[in-house]
Amino acid sequence: MLPPPPSPVLVNDKNTSAAAAQVVQAVSATIATSVATSLGTSIAIGSTGGSAHVSLPLIHIIQMMDIHKNIYGMDSAPNTNSLMTSTPWASGSFGKSPLHRRRSLLENEDIMVDKAWTKLFWIGVVVIPIAIGHALWFRIKKIQKDGILGYPQFQITLFGIVVLPVVDAIAILLSSGNPAYIAGALLIGLGGPVPWIAYQFYFLRKYSVISKDVCYHDKKKEWVVTRHESGHWIRAHSVLYQKRMGHKQIIKPVFAVNPSTKKFERYRVDDGSNTKSTSFIQTYIVPLTLVKKSVITILLHLLRRYHLPQLVTCLSIVSINTLVYLTTPVYSYLAYHISDTVAALSELSLYLLALLSHALGTSLDMGMFICQLAIVIITILTNMGSSLWMIYMLIRTRRQKKAVSKLANVAIQCRDLRGKYANRWLWIVHQRTLQGWPQPNIPSRKVHITVDTSDETSHGKQRRVMFHLNGHDSESM
Repeated sequence: MLPPPPSPVLVNDKNTSAAAAQVVQAVSATIATSVATSLGTSIAIGSTGGSAHVSLPLIHIIQMMDIHKNIYGMDSAPNTNSLMTSTPWASGSFGKSPLHRRRSLLENEDIMVDKAWTKLFWIGVVVIPIAIGHALWFRIKKIQKDGILGYPQFQITLFGIVVLPVVDAIAILLSSGNPAYIAGALLIGLGGPVPWIAYQFYFLRKYSVISKDVCYHDKKKEWVVTRHESGHWIRAHSVLYQKRMGHKQIIKPVFAVNPSTKKFERYRVDDGSNTKSTSFIQTYIVPLTLVKKSVITILLHLLRRYHLPQLVTCLSIVSINTLVYLTTPVYSYLAYHISDTVAALSELSLYLLALLSHALGTSLDMGMFICQLAIVIITILTNMGSSLWMIYMLIRTRRQKKAVSKLANVAIQCRDLRGKYANRWLWIVHQRTLQGWPQPNIPSRKVHITVDTSDETSHGKQRRVMFHLNGHDSESM
């Protein structure tokens, strides 16, 4: 009789999974808090007349985290997969649409294809009508308002939030193999993400490269609008240029009409200051980053059945992106550059570990979990710093408004006093009042003079003159 086979040895990873689950819950709550804080501070600054955007880099990182679950090997990495799928709301997964819930039951569609149609359905039914209605209301009422609730910054924020979920849905439809779905995905891509990315390049080239309507002030370390009539429109697009590096320029205040262009200019850029121009990457870093994320999203879905080509191709793109951040200063503030560099290195490590897992035939779950967690944490910390800075600027703006209001009240009081006495003088002398001023109430002034010669001195009689003016007596010898 043969002995019984030995019992299988199972690795007890319950403690690891429990700890990872707690980390995932904490990260999910922190992400939601960070996004809500960024949204609240942006609305608050917008209500005071400032221009602030929701942290689109944080939202894009969260959306890319959800897209990274399509990397080969994530199915065998439960901790990393749970982290990547912990924020479905950021990628537009709000539940099935009524139309495709019925179709999925009748035709047994692929789950990913159904999720793609669901995203497109809700974006088309909710986001696009809100954006169009908001724009029409502001254009018809001729409202010009800065801030996240103004036009066109509201539309720019919405498009920036939904562009990656739309690209993700397009990539799923392209990889479905259905000719009708592929044709629909191409039409949606040509009607949505492609024009939006092209518009970003067009805006930066027109206003920052050619016309210099927005220039980088080297002393202030910020971008300033040099043309008055384009100020509102340019400030609404500040998310495209406010953090990137600009070349040193000498900006002189003018506040006059340029006789050659017949346009009002607030500042003028010195012709001899453009000795060092920014590179193509520094100028267009925001749309280039969006292009890189869109390409990776499409490749992850198109090469989903080809494991090694998917990993190698995406790893090559991420390596080029990391090399750019390591060799080129693209942001004007060091904190943003360090944050994006660390995030790029962590993303590179994530793909390297995925490729190593494929080569070794094992799952490096905790390593990939730490890499993805590092990407999220560094972005959250940067967003928290940005939110604190926005809150500080909000408090500072309100204090400045109070100070300006006090100065304005003092000026009004001084103006009223000058007008009061000028109107009184004009009425006394010319019997007329200032335009818009009432007749002053001037009391009658009666003067009584009394001469008293009763007092005598050794030099003769002394004359005493008494003045009686409105009940007050005065004496003159």
